[in-house]
Amino acid sequence: MDSEKRKNPRLEANYIANYRTSESSDQGYRMVTLKNISAGGALFTTAERLNVSTDVDMELNIPGSKRTPLTAVVVRANQVHRMNLNLYEIAVKFNVKGAYQSSINYLDNLIKKRLAY
Repeated sequence: MDSEKRKNPRLEANYIANYRTSESSDQGYRMVTLKNISAGGALFTTAERLNVSTDVDMELNIPGSKRTPLTAVVVRANQVHRMNLNLYEIAVKFNVKGAYQSSINYLDNLIKKRLAY
């Protein structure tokens, strides 16, 4: 999707995030590196196959900011091959209503400040 069509500015960055699904909640959170992020969603790579429409609990760990809890849903999952590994590039859309609205607002302001530099 072109950046002109995006509702929220997207930040290309290598930030750490943790995620879990209802199916993997007994295994705790899994750590991933975000490829990019906006107040609307994020993109990351994982070894776990996640299906479209899977609900995901996330914690973002952006340097210089507070830990940000969010919920999301998988909107795209593509298999990729890197260094003889089968990985999945996962795009999630953040749930922007309800209890996590303050996290979304915080994230949106943080991204806009970082993009201004």
